[in-house]
Amino acid sequence: MKNNFPNNSLHNLFAKGNEEFFIDKLLSTVPDLIYIYDLIDNQYIFLNDKITHLFGYRSEDWVGRSLDEVKDKIHPQDWEIIQQAWQTVAGDTNKQLLITEYRIKNAKEQWFWVKDHIKIFEQNSEGTVSRIIGAIENITPQKDAERDIQKLTRQYAYHNQRLKEQNQTLAEHEKKLVSTNEELLIQQNDLKMTLNELSIKHQELDEVNEELMSQQENLKTAFAALSIKNQELDKANEVLTIQTNEMSKLVKELSDRNFELDQFVYKISHDIRSPFTSILGLVNLMKVETDPVRLQESVKHIEKSVLRLDNFVKSMLNFARISREEFYPEEVFFYILIDECLNDYKYLENFGKIAINIKIEDNQHKFYSDLIRINSIFRNIMSNAIKYSNPYQENSFLDINIQIFPENAIITFTDNGIGIREELLSKVFGMFVRATERSDGSGLGLYIVKQSVERLNGKIEIDSEYGKGTTIRITLPNMLNQNEKD
Repeated sequence: MKNNFPNNSLHNLFAKGNEEFFIDKLLSTVPDLIYIYDLIDNQYIFLNDKITHLFGYRSEDWVGRSLDEVKDKIHPQDWEIIQQAWQTVAGDTNKQLLITEYRIKNAKEQWFWVKDHIKIFEQNSEGTVSRIIGAIENITPQKDAERDIQKLTRQYAYHNQRLKEQNQTLAEHEKKLVSTNEELLIQQNDLKMTLNELSIKHQELDEVNEELMSQQENLKTAFAALSIKNQELDKANEVLTIQTNEMSKLVKELSDRNFELDQFVYKISHDIRSPFTSILGLVNLMKVETDPVRLQESVKHIEKSVLRLDNFVKSMLNFARISREEFYPEEVFFYILIDECLNDYKYLENFGKIAINIKIEDNQHKFYSDLIRINSIFRNIMSNAIKYSNPYQENSFLDINIQIFPENAIITFTDNGIGIREELLSKVFGMFVRATERSDGSGLGLYIVKQSVERLNGKIEIDSEYGKGTTIRITLPNMLNQNEKD
């Protein structure tokens, strides 16, 4: 076999068995990090000591580990770059050198730009690439310099553009200045001519002024008389405006009252006639019925209709009393008021199934208001909470929270009843509005509540979620000072 390396000193070193010594010396002199990666075993099998010098790692910490195991040392944005580079080298039959750039994190958690020179190192008998070799050099200073150059280039371009714009602006200003100077010269000549004309006119104006001075004295007398008339007219207009506004307000109130009266009469007629119609129908059935059981059922239905009619009449009377009576401020004892309401409602169907929690924070303050309207507010809201509790709710409750301050009281009712549908929330305070098909009342409850709150110069807010419950928050002024004055 022909010797391809005659008298070659490197070959002689290998022949003497000094290959490992020679390679170690060679790899220790190069400035780059040299690595060899086994694609079959998927692990690093060699890294020279430059890994410590460049990145602060020990070579033994990398040898035997796969590329995926050191993935955290590769910048996330560059991970696909190094994978693609290795795949390209492994599939390159021409054994070309591939150069790629990416970022590596050193032992101090700092990112460094590197340039990796990758090439096939070994192929098996079938020609498949089994190992690759790479030489990594630190190019961070070059990258920093490139970034600085790009920054300076952008700054230069920006300032250059600004300079061009400023030069252009100066040129335009110069043109305008020349044009303005020409116009000023023309205007100066015109001004001289105008001054001469003004001198003549000034003499004429002096004569006119003398005549005007004489007329001014006459006008002062006339203006004084006119001023007095204008003051009288302004006062008359103010009175007329006030009367007009009051009249407009009265007309609107009358119109609203007429509309409410029409609705009121219609609803009363309907709600009174409905129980009577039901009673008449049941009476006609009883005339021909002989079965005692069915007769008893008819009597119960008649009783139910009569009670419903009685409740409706009571609601009407309560509504009329609330709308008509004047204020009579007196001290409100909320515990007593609530206890009286609960005592009246203890026979309601769902009373025993609902827990009623009362919390009053008065801070030693007394609260004065109209007791009749306060009583009406509590009765209507509490009866609704009891009647419309959620039958599917295991622990039904009604929380009544009252905070008393010198200037007002804030009353909050919160329950977990059936709630009100969103589309009905804006209508619940209207006259004869029923927010649920379970309602058999007059539809005046919340209307009376709102009317009572407004008559007391208070504010009411409602928030409800269908199927989950309702919260009503009422703010009422404290009439303590008014009561002391009275």
